Amino acid sequence: MLPAVISDKVLFGFSGWTVDLGRYLLIDTDGAEQRLSAIEATLLGIFLRRPNRLIIVIRFEMSSGIQVIACLLIEL
Repeated sequence: MLPAVISDKVLFGFSGWTVDLGRYLLIDTDGAEQRLSAIEATLLGIFLRRPNRLIIVIRFEMSSGIQVIACLLIEL
């Protein structure tokens, strides 16, 4: 289980991109901004705040039609 607060850092840079998790923005090298949904920002924040982990995503649909997605983070 992840701690409630992993880091209060909200700005990250990677591969020429900047992500502002506080404002839900992905910014390219030209300064063009792309708005992120809350789910996208949360998932990207997990990846960026916990680097060098193997991430396994399992997605399945239950007979009721409900989709379930589980992410496992494994320390390398």
